[in-house]
This record gives sequence, structure tokens and C-alpha cells, in this order.
Amino acid sequence: MSYEVSVVTHPSADIVKPSIIIEDRSTGDRTIIGNVPSGLQRKCNEMHLKTSRLTNIFFSGILDWESLAGLPGLILTVSDQGVKSLNLYHSGNRILQYMISCWRYFIFRFGMNLKADDTDVSVEHSNIRYTPININSCTHYGTNDGKAEDHAKLNELMKKIFPVPANSAKPVYNEKKITNVTLPKSIVNPKRSTNWIITPNSVRGKFLVNEAKNLGCEVQHYKKLCSFKSVTLSDGTVINPEQVLEPTRHFNPLLVLDIPSTEYLQNTISYDWRGNSPNGLTYASVFHFIDDSVADPLSNPDYTNFIKSFGPSTTHFIC
Repeated sequence: MSYEVSVVTHPSADIVKPSIIIEDRSTGDRTIIGNVPSGLQRKCNEMHLKTSRLTNIFFSGILDWESLAGLPGLILTVSDQGVKSLNLYHSGNRILQYMISCWRYFIFRFGMNLKADDTDVSVEHSNIRYTPININSCTHYGTNDGKAEDHAKLNELMKKIFPVPANSAKPVYNEKKITNVTLPKSIVNPKRSTNWIITPNSVRGKFLVNEAKNLGCEVQHYKKLCSFKSVTLSDGTVINPEQVLEPTRHFNPLLVLDIPSTEYLQNTISYDWRGNSPNGLTYASVFHFIDDSVADPLSNPDYTNFIKSFGPSTTHFIC
């Protein structure tokens, strides 16, 4: 298992939001975590990060125009580069499809299977698990729960903006049929901040063939033992998987924290991040995406104590 993490954007004179890219070195697939601000494509080109291998985008923080201003152009670019499927994820808000539907006046791309999912459960891709953790603001901004009919309408509208044919025939583009659709007025932006725990899947330990033979196991038992199931030999002896397998290898997770404003600061630092670490492992790295409205966080004793709470072996990237 070999992955490379690259910091692509951070707030500067011409880019307002941060993002990182994880590349699966075995397949070349790339995943964006964070935001897709205006200027992200330019930064990818400067860093020689090919967006033609982009497969997923996991949005952190809250969704507003600044956090995805570069997304419409990025989708059109990767579609021109031959990407046929792209998955977009956020969590706890159910606002992503609504925001994409706002593009119906100026975006249409045939043959791009674009999926926008608001997930509350882990997502697995390329042997990496992405687990969302949502942090509430101290202000209540409403909810989009219980609006199934409106969400279904938005899903159908997205399919019209990004049509995928069942056969080779291209659908007829009816501009009025798409642009004259009125978006549901009940949809709000709950502004829950999404954070991501990124964990490479555990790898089974090496199967000890000689040890299995010495215990009396036969070839037909190997598959079951490798699936972590016990086997019973002809003489009644029970062989457990741990007797013939080396210990499972676990990999330290990464954490992407997104603090969009001071309204989220206290709830973020009081959350039990270490207690929710997969397999109880220490985080290898923590990426802190902190909005400018949070003034000088490293001078805040509460925040520096929060950083220290992860332990000395965790590397922190402060943005």
C-alpha cells in the first residue's frame, strides 16, 4: 500500500480555501479533500498533478460559493480529459445537490456520471476509508431533513444537467426544460462543518504455510483460515486463524479538521478525536483548515493544548 499526500492550495492572495490530494500510487487515482476554490486547477498544473485521474472529492467544512467556486470548471475539464465518473461527498447538510442544481443555466455535460452524496457513514475507495465527523455551530441554521420530495426533485435535475444515456444515442438537450425548473424554496444551508478521518484499510498478516502444515492443516483449510475463520481437523483439533497468521497490519489515520469560523472553535476542540481514532491508533498527521476569522489560533492556549492532546508523534499542518 503506497499513498502520497500533497498540499495543493492554501489561502493566499488569489486562492481563498485549502485542499489536499491523496494519490494511490498503485493505480494513479487521485482524491481531493477539503475545498475546490477558484485557482485549484492552476495549482494542480503547476504541481504536475493530473486531474485526469480524479475519482472523488470529499468536501470539508461548510459549503458556500468560495468552497466550490472552482468545481464547475473542474468538472468540465476532467470530462474533457476522459473522466466518465466523479463522486462528490459532503456530510450532515444535504445541500450539495441544491448548489450543483444552481448551475443549470450555464453547465451541461453529456456522458459525465456525476454523483453528489451527503453521507453520514464511511466511504471506501482504493483501500482507504473516509469517515465524516460533523461539528455543529453554536448557531442553529436549520435542517434539510424530512424533505424527501424536494431532494428527489434536485436529484432528477442533476441527472438532466449531467445525463448518462442508457444506450449510445445522445439525448436531446432541451434548455427550457432544465432552466425553467424552480428550485425548492424549503432547502436551507445548515452549515454543519464536515471533518474527515482518513484511514488506509488494515492488511492481513502473512499466512504461515509451514506453521499450518506442522499443525496438521491441509490445503483446503488455507482459504478459510485466511478469512479469519477457525477450522476443525479430522482428529477434532480446532485451529484458530491467529495460530497461522502474522498480526494484522494497521495504518495510522490522517485527520482533516475544518473550522469555518469562531462559531465552531469550541465544539471542535472539545470533541474526542483521539477516542474516535480507528483501532485506537495515533493520528499520523492532522491538517488544520482554520478560517481567518479565528484570529491567531496558535496564541490561544486552548488551541495549543488541543494540538498537544494528539501526542508527540502526530505531525500538524496549520492552514
